[in-house]
Amino acid sequence: MPQPLRDRKDHYVPQGYLRGFIDPARAQNDRPLWCLNKRRNEWVRKATAQICHVQGMYDFSNDAIEAEHADVTFKSMEDGLRPIRDALVQSDFIGWRQHIDFLLPYMQMIRVRSPQYFVEQGQAVADSFIGRITSIDETRTKITYDNSEPLSEDQVHDMTLTKMREEFARGPAWMADMHWQIRTTFDPRNPVVTSEQPLFVKGERPQTEPAMTMDLITDPQSEVYFPLCWQACLVGRSTPFDEDVVPFDQSNLILLRHMMAEMAPEYVNAPQIVEGLILDGHQKPTVRQRR
Repeated sequence: MPQPLRDRKDHYVPQGYLRGFIDPARAQNDRPLWCLNKRRNEWVRKATAQICHVQGMYDFSNDAIEAEHADVTFKSMEDGLRPIRDALVQSDFIGWRQHIDFLLPYMQMIRVRSPQYFVEQGQAVADSFIGRITSIDETRTKITYDNSEPLSEDQVHDMTLTKMREEFARGPAWMADMHWQIRTTFDPRNPVVTSEQPLFVKGERPQTEPAMTMDLITDPQSEVYFPLCWQACLVGRSTPFDEDVVPFDQSNLILLRHMMAEMAPEYVNAPQIVEGLILDGHQKPTVRQRR
């Protein structure tokens, strides 16, 4: 029998995605990513295996539960990103729209496997109760239960995992109704950055919370951002764009990095140290030097 997967490192942001934020000049380094550690306010070098994971996050509490593990649920998405991303980088992202049927479900996968989604769904599930059916009156379509009781922590976790897979299976949902554009930059010292929560919305008012409500998403003044790699970001909105691919306006790129840094729980990931990326209320980040 296969060994249970419990208590291993589950990456809620896939390592294959994070590798898109490595400078090719640093690809052979043992810790090729530069990460802004928010708690220490310092730039540190990290390997993709060291970040964006939780121990046993996708394991069911009961090994007897016959359900597909998240590794299987998301495997085709994880395996499919690298060849598509590499081809897009080689073509300067011209013709990216032919891959939209992959990119939108990939964004949906990132959304539903995130800790933020688990918190939101877990809170909703925790408000539920379970009870044993004691009688069914078919003439009055009435069902009688015994005393209901709150779900246990394990039950909440397992039901949240089930909801995660169901939500992913429904497809890209609202994303398919939006208009999309790719914005580019080709300087690793002036890059698109990412974090543990790559998908987020920029609305009219400054946003410091990761929650994505439909009112915010569909507002004509809102834009949805998904960093695809350090060279490019997918941008969506409810109104059409004039062009499929455009260079980043520098002020917009700086704002994107700042918002990503403010909303990131712990790390901002980049191919190189980004000068000028300073957290609100902090001094310029220091740089940890390795021996």
